Amino acid sequence: MTRNSFHAMMAANGLEEHPSCFVQFQKVSDVSGAVSDIGRQYGLADEDISENTAALGFSGQSRNQSVNGIYQTAAVLFVLVLLAGILMISGSMNSNISQRTKFFGMMRCIGASRRQIVRFVRLEALNWCKTAVPAGLILGTLVSWGICIYLRFGIGGEFAGMQIFAVSPVGLVSGVLVGVVTVLAAAQAPAKRAARVSPVSAVSGNSEAMPQGRYAVRWKAVRKSVRIERLLGIHHATGSRKNWFLMTASFALTIIMVLCFSIGLDFGRGLIPSLKSWQPDLTLNGYGNALALGQNVKEEISGIPGVKRVFGISYLEHIPVTSSRPEVHEINLESYDENLLKSAEDVRFEGNLSEIYGDSGKVMTVYDKDNPLKVGDKIQIAGKEVEITCSVSSSLFPSELLVISSQETFERLTGEKGLTMIGVQLDEEADEETIRQVSSFAASDVIFSDGRAANKESNTSYLMIQVGVYGFLAIIGMVTLFYIMNSISISVAARTKQYGVMRAVGMDGGQLVRMICAEAFTYAVSGLAAGCGIGLPISYFLYNRLITRHFGMVWYPPVALLCLIAVFVAVCVAAAVYAPAKRLREMAVTDTMNEW
Repeated sequence: MTRNSFHAMMAANGLEEHPSCFVQFQKVSDVSGAVSDIGRQYGLADEDISENTAALGFSGQSRNQSVNGIYQTAAVLFVLVLLAGILMISGSMNSNISQRTKFFGMMRCIGASRRQIVRFVRLEALNWCKTAVPAGLILGTLVSWGICIYLRFGIGGEFAGMQIFAVSPVGLVSGVLVGVVTVLAAAQAPAKRAARVSPVSAVSGNSEAMPQGRYAVRWKAVRKSVRIERLLGIHHATGSRKNWFLMTASFALTIIMVLCFSIGLDFGRGLIPSLKSWQPDLTLNGYGNALALGQNVKEEISGIPGVKRVFGISYLEHIPVTSSRPEVHEINLESYDENLLKSAEDVRFEGNLSEIYGDSGKVMTVYDKDNPLKVGDKIQIAGKEVEITCSVSSSLFPSELLVISSQETFERLTGEKGLTMIGVQLDEEADEETIRQVSSFAASDVIFSDGRAANKESNTSYLMIQVGVYGFLAIIGMVTLFYIMNSISISVAARTKQYGVMRAVGMDGGQLVRMICAEAFTYAVSGLAAGCGIGLPISYFLYNRLITRHFGMVWYPPVALLCLIAVFVAVCVAAAVYAPAKRLREMAVTDTMNEW
């Protein structure tokens, strides 16, 4: 309606007007300063000015601490990804330089200075960028196009109008910068190591004398439980502390990133409350949240073919109370039937939910950082005392000062037996006749709502989040697999002559394979230990900061994910060992001794 019509209607009904003014800025960068100027100019308090968090959050101008926390977390994760790339490239270059010790020694013999060798290694690393960076940009663009195609045609909904074959200049430039900076940073340590190679190494082909002594003693101590080839494999892994550190750090960073990025799924579920297990497909709601539905309606609906589950809720607002919290003078009271109480176990934050059942005088509240009600508080409603013994992360009705009880406790406290809302979940056999029968219970004071389309959109939105998270984790997994295979292959190639000597003195092919496996699994075990030891506390911190603080969801150790990570690392190591071990077994002893 027009503004004049609105004034006339409000005046005719004796209602007070609460006008709102919406402001749109030409430039997003003007928002932060302009908001303060508007409040100062018109005498508005901070609570009188609200923002479009979604619009400002994407541009980094939001005042919302939760949104800013997401950007800070994203920055930390970006650094982790960059550091993982640096360590992986540096580890590969480090192994490559170890293999070419004689080459760098000969360069020193013909007059190359240390500075020239450093420059040589850096240019060699940058030479990789000539093919790696364009390949990365092309593959990255193709992957993004594939995701856009899947979102548009596979998921649809709000993604139906998404542009598919778009190219992001900012993304391409950022990709080039990240690639070049990562390679240059990764080349620093290997370049300095190559520069330290002495001219004598041109003859010996070995820049680092392996530590001698004490091995006989160690072997006597463990010979009954560990075979000598496995002990040698462990020694090869730990002999060079720098290489061991780089390999371990690369494994660990991969595990840390998987643990950190996996919480994005729970964050997505928190942003989409309709994904809860109790989300109804159909609802019958009393007009104005009135107790307009009887218990018999819920029982009749449960007998309709195609209905999977039915639950009922009673809800009353602004109930005066006396509380152990002096700032709480009134609450909103909601009842859960037995079905909802069972589902609430999935979102339990703290306390014991089993005490809520029946007329027990025990209730629960919804966890929120702004909710003063806590577990252990006592409340008197109409002279009847109840105790809060549990808190949950979410509920069906607004959570501000909300107390949830069983249906029996609700009836005793209020004397009301009607239901405010009946939620219906449908099974696969539901058809239009099922919908018609349920909607027939909607009287003049009851609102019938069909939420199937909205639930489908929520599921597609969450599916998009899953595609993003799992896609990124898949890329991390592939990069880790290639890195492990490359590092093990280079390490084996660098010791080809040593393996030839071992073959010459009687070591068979099976022992060679076990030795290489022991070396690879030493990297894997140390990486798993470091990754889990560092990643779990970081995951707990991020979960509390992003999810528990705002959604009330509790962090639990991701046992299933840890088992999956362990299996993946074991498979990667086995795949990395297979090719070099097969090559060594098929190579003649004379050929292996001639390698350098």
